Amino acid sequence: EAALAAFALTAMGSLGSTPVVVWVHNSEVPAITLHTRGFIARKDFRWYAVSRFSADLARDAGFSDQVEVIPNPIGENVVAPARTPGGERVRVGFLGSEQPIKGFDYLAAVMDRTRHLPIAWRLYLRHREHPGWAWVNPLLGDPGLDIRVEGRVFPVSQAYGALDAVFVPSRMESFCRVVAEAMANELPVVASDLAAAQQVADRRQVARDDGQLGRHGLGDH
Repeated sequence: EAALAAFALTAMGSLGSTPVVVWVHNSEVPAITLHTRGFIARKDFRWYAVSRFSADLARDAGFSDQVEVIPNPIGENVVAPARTPGGERVRVGFLGSEQPIKGFDYLAAVMDRTRHLPIAWRLYLRHREHPGWAWVNPLLGDPGLDIRVEGRVFPVSQAYGALDAVFVPSRMESFCRVVAEAMANELPVVASDLAAAQQVADRRQVARDDGQLGRHGLGDH
């Protein structure tokens, strides 16, 4: 809030009548004080948000009643031209970071508790030196688990083309881009019950199941 107030003061002094565009990409927005609201009211702010969820947060916090939603674009480069055939196991991918906010510790717990299921875990991550690997490292050499660390791939369509499903156990999301990308690739998604993920996935829609999940007895899990 203090940063926004300072920005508003700077904007009033240096931008004249030029509108100030604010892009809300938050998964948490604290309520603002009347003092800060006064600064905002004295300048032409234009408010945009990455999702309906973030827009609602900005409105509820008192920034503005007029917040337009412009979702993150999902380009054609994220869509795999073809799917690489898998084996007897369902290839489930985790794409993101090792941060707790992305549920990396949840990932470790789920991999351990689903060891009786025919799952091949594929982890697309950047930083093996991150402290979060303390949750996953003990599982990498486990003979009862099929886990492979693929690292970062570019374009990301290579990852989606080598998967049968995507796991998104995030604690917080403002848009849930991985869910949107997976759906663009017509992949089933198992995601945390977050408002942003719900809005992207839309509970009225069902991702296409090409028979892999049912064939392996995972359809009810």
